[in-house]
Amino acid sequence: MGAGIASHVANAGIPVVLLDVARDAEENRNAIAQGAIKRLLESSPPAFMDRKNAHLITPGNVDDHLEWLSRADWIAEAVVERLDV
Repeated sequence: MGAGIASHVANAGIPVVLLDVARDAEENRNAIAQGAIKRLLESSPPAFMDRKNAHLITPGNVDDHLEWLSRADWIAEAVVERLDV
């Protein structure tokens, strides 16, 4: 859901930061957010009005990049739909 929100904002021409949990076991700690952007680019129907809009989304993770939120004008939070979360 967060990636979908990010794509809509990027479609409006606004830069977006997409943060997700960090993957400790992987070399790329931003793998989840980067994977979400990749899925958006491959989605049908297309998530982006222009594929170039994907470049407006900066992937990161909440462990290493949470301070990026201090520079945000607007924050949307989305969490997986699980009651235990």
